[in-house]
Amino acid sequence: MSIGHLPVPGRHLGLGWRPLEPADENDVRLLLTRVGAVDQGYHPTPLDLSPQVHTATCGDLQSDTLAGIDASGDLRAVAMVRRGSSTVALAAELEPSWRGRGIGRALLRWQDACAQRLGPVVTEIVVDEARIDRRRLCAAAGFAPAGRVHTLVAPVSDVLERARAGREESAAVTVTMLAPGVWDMTRDGDLTARAVRVPGLGSEPDVVSIEAVEGARAGRDVLVALLRTLRDAYAAGDMSAARIDVDADRTALLDEFAQVGMVVVADAVRYRSEPGVSH
Repeated sequence: MSIGHLPVPGRHLGLGWRPLEPADENDVRLLLTRVGAVDQGYHPTPLDLSPQVHTATCGDLQSDTLAGIDASGDLRAVAMVRRGSSTVALAAELEPSWRGRGIGRALLRWQDACAQRLGPVVTEIVVDEARIDRRRLCAAAGFAPAGRVHTLVAPVSDVLERARAGREESAAVTVTMLAPGVWDMTRDGDLTARAVRVPGLGSEPDVVSIEAVEGARAGRDVLVALLRTLRDAYAAGDMSAARIDVDADRTALLDEFAQVGMVVVADAVRYRSEPGVSH
């Protein structure tokens, strides 16, 4: 079987394969929540693997995504290729109980072939520092460390209270619902950041995961404006915490976020593969 004219992992690995669909959105988020409860990690993020965001940003689900479905019809694996202005981002996740069967290697081979099908490109994968298995997989596939990423988290109420106490000004932004639980934020007409609601596991509250758009500057004023708008305009005040990734070398931006209570809770490694590197 092939998707987007590329061979997918074999059925002998135990899963059937098809492209993601917009209707898979909640199942993808729940898969990531289950994985996070086991791995205690943060990558890939829900925005990295959102079929609704991919569709809304002109991505092609048919050729850029894979969903691994078990015999009961449940989503157990997911992979996506996201094309940016200068790099192609690869993201994938696999149910912990399905690991150790070669599925991760097969997914990465499919992603690399998918990324390169239009010509040589720079590909990147962000991996939690503690995921030694995935980091070894990236290294074996020809990816090299290219930077570090901090994951920052804080209770939404604390961020907004610190902003109020410090008379923090919000940026003038416009927040638009892209899909249920997914928002785009523009500043001066330019797309600046995206946010997605991430379901909690069991009785745990939902959180909001935020991603700055490539090339855009999203500082604490943007963060505060986004959280205030979600609370006031979209009745999303029940989301307990906010999280965002910041490159470790952006010290000024990290200091900004610290002023409204965002703290580093985990580190990740950005792996990169340049054209011409043999895999």
